[in-house]
Amino acid sequence: MTVHANDAHPYPIYNSRFRVIFPILDADGDLVTAAAGLDSEASQDSGTFTDVTNEATEIATSSGMYYLDPISTEMDTTSSTVIVKTSTAGAKTTPLTLHPVRLPVIRTGTSQAGAATTITLDSGASALNDFYNGCYINITNDIPANVLGQCRKITDYDGGTKVATVPTWGTNPSLSSTFEILVPPELHGIMIA
Repeated sequence: MTVHANDAHPYPIYNSRFRVIFPILDADGDLVTAAAGLDSEASQDSGTFTDVTNEATEIATSSGMYYLDPISTEMDTTSSTVIVKTSTAGAKTTPLTLHPVRLPVIRTGTSQAGAATTITLDSGASALNDFYNGCYINITNDIPANVLGQCRKITDYDGGTKVATVPTWGTNPSLSSTFEILVPPELHGIMIA
């Protein structure tokens, strides 16, 4: 599954893609560069560890810092425990535990259109400018292929056109993409009564 840097969020969101960044260290606590034979596995809600869809990848060249991109179906849990193993001599297994946050859903629908940095909400969406600003929009189906679980923060909303502006999508949504609008913690007192 294609991943994108904009899948990184301040915290993991339930049923959304997420980019987690971490070091791989040796026994002395030094960064391990160019770790070989990377093997990433996850345990969902304390279940059996299984391979994840995307493998850990080193950031830039010889940084010793890596990222992993769990997909939406790997983030539909209360907790996801990840281990990243490497065959590099002296390197230690890196454990990570993610607790996806279930954000309140204030709207669901089917988009009317999508582009690189926008999505047009359904015709019944709010007519007020900026109404959804600061909320997240999460794509809940896979039409077109590879849009499922892309979650972006809405930076601007035009109530007249129903167009929400977001950071660049990895794959543009289309007129058949379904979505949910989620309220982050910092807006709970404003958006939810």
